[in-house]
Amino acid sequence: MNFEEKLEIYAELLVRHGMNVQPGQVVNIGAELAHRPIVEKVVRAAYRHGARFVNVDFVDPLLTKIRIEESQSSEYLKYVPRYVPIKYDDFVEEGACILRFTGSEHPGCLANLPAEKVNDLQAAIRQSLKKYYVEGVGKSKVQWTVAACATVE
Repeated sequence: MNFEEKLEIYAELLVRHGMNVQPGQVVNIGAELAHRPIVEKVVRAAYRHGARFVNVDFVDPLLTKIRIEESQSSEYLKYVPRYVPIKYDDFVEEGACILRFTGSEHPGCLANLPAEKVNDLQAAIRQSLKKYYVEGVGKSKVQWTVAACATVE
């Protein structure tokens, strides 16, 4: 069995057992750009299992680093666009399936930045997603899973 076949099996396991995608459900995948090969396979498997819509949020830790380094104000770091909590509130209302891949391509890229700036950014995002974390995750209104995805680093 080659690596591509193993990725297909992993994607299928994540969709069928990790998230337990049901026909008509919305699926959201959070991943880094380096995870694209497995993300594509998960998206395909989710649609095969009846997902109504699959949304993928790609993040790039290097762009987060630039935001922290170059931001002109700590208030700017605390800014979260309105569409972010609206989207996650909708996931709660829809009973969506959520998958987050871990395994950063650049695991130490925020390490040398001022801790208060990194914390301001992360706290603002977490606060804006309070309903998602309290109701969606905490009260199991969304089906969620976290999956490992190896990178070179």
